[in-house]
Amino acid sequence: MIQHKGIILSINKNIAEISLQQMSACVSCQVKGSCLSVDTKERRITANITPENYEVGEEVQVTLKTTQGYKAVFIAYVIPFILIIAVLVLGETLGLAEWKSAVAAICITAIYYIALKLFGKQLSQSMTFKIEKLNNI
Repeated sequence: MIQHKGIILSINKNIAEISLQQMSACVSCQVKGSCLSVDTKERRITANITPENYEVGEEVQVTLKTTQGYKAVFIAYVIPFILIIAVLVLGETLGLAEWKSAVAAICITAIYYIALKLFGKQLSQSMTFKIEKLNNI
């Protein structure tokens, strides 16, 4: 499981918008609580919740199955890599100049990422986040 702490920014019907703070290389650092690292990124996600159980501003634990994380990596990195290699090999097989094959590979990759952006809503629906309350004692 991939887990992050987040804060609920808004709740609209059964959908909560949650802010996640991602810090690279901070997990094992001794001074992470007082650090103002420039390597911090805010990510926002939406998740289905039961609105009666949560409040805006509440800190929650956001969990994603590892298999869904692998699916995201496959879609974002592996498929474009395969497309680039396939177009370059096809261009070489057809006897195209190297620069033409390279331009074609870049164009195919750009089209792929545009398609991802257009169909992002459908893809994001297949990625389900589990939200749990944090037990602050």
